[in-house]
Amino acid sequence: ERASAGGSEKAQMSDSGLYQTKQEEKNYDASRRLHSQSSSSHFMDQKSMEVDASQLNLGKDFDDAHCLWNAEVAVILDTLLKKKEKLSDRNKDLVKTTFDYVNKFKYFPTKEMAKKAREYVEKNTKPDKEGGKPGIDIEEFEVAVMASTGIFQAEEARELLPTVKEKFEGREDELEDFLSGLTEYVG
Repeated sequence: ERASAGGSEKAQMSDSGLYQTKQEEKNYDASRRLHSQSSSSHFMDQKSMEVDASQLNLGKDFDDAHCLWNAEVAVILDTLLKKKEKLSDRNKDLVKTTFDYVNKFKYFPTKEMAKKAREYVEKNTKPDKEGGKPGIDIEEFEVAVMASTGIFQAEEARELLPTVKEKFEGREDELEDFLSGLTEYVG
């Protein structure tokens, strides 16, 4: 204990630190609770506004990310498993388990089919640089979801993906044509 600035009260030691008076400790604890509640709710509100896949708000970490399909991940992992480089047993088990999963749930059976499907998507989703017909208005993430989950019918895509439903309201034929072209590469 030591004398406080006023000289009459003793300093108290608590879990949160050294305080001159009991009132200072109470004020600190109340302030800390209030700050914790407000910053936590502010963080949650900000985070929930930033990240919402149903509205294509994936967060800043994904702004420049490239969305891979299960078939593409399977190709990458297959290549990794076939390399002569040694993986630790734990990593090899993880890679093998992940490979088995994506291989089971891929819709493009070969590397070549996955590559052709990706080329089809890129050709039909980007504006034509030569002044021709612009590509379909669909995001890479939306295509990745459809290509990895087997959503190849326009009605199903509109039902399961809110952003697709909004974009293609009254333009279902455009989406159906795009998906029909994509299914040419499905095995």
